[in-house]
Amino acid sequence: MFQTEILLALLLLQIIQFTGVTPVKLESLSVPPLVQNGTVPHVILDCPFSLKETEKKGMVLKWYLNSHTVPIYQWIPPSNPKGLGAMRGRIDLDFEISKDNFTKHRALYLNHPTIEMSG
Repeated sequence: MFQTEILLALLLLQIIQFTGVTPVKLESLSVPPLVQNGTVPHVILDCPFSLKETEKKGMVLKWYLNSHTVPIYQWIPPSNPKGLGAMRGRIDLDFEISKDNFTKHRALYLNHPTIEMSG
């Protein structure tokens, strides 16, 4: 049976402001170290971050798989998040990791992880 690492695809979190793009402070990274193919119902990938009050307006959160330039997930508060590309339909878009309106959809809840999701 195959074993695959579910690596955090590149997380790009940017704050788009009138003055340009400002990166935020990433606090940690939470991903499972190893998942055997087809053995778990879901995995959660999380990357807590800190925002200043002035950075909240215009926030865009995107997750990328491997080094692809097309995101697999995008969330622009207060809108609902969107699953994109190869991961469309594989991400639980209703999952909330926190109650805060600017961090609640920061994490990815991936249903039935398989080797196609590995990075």
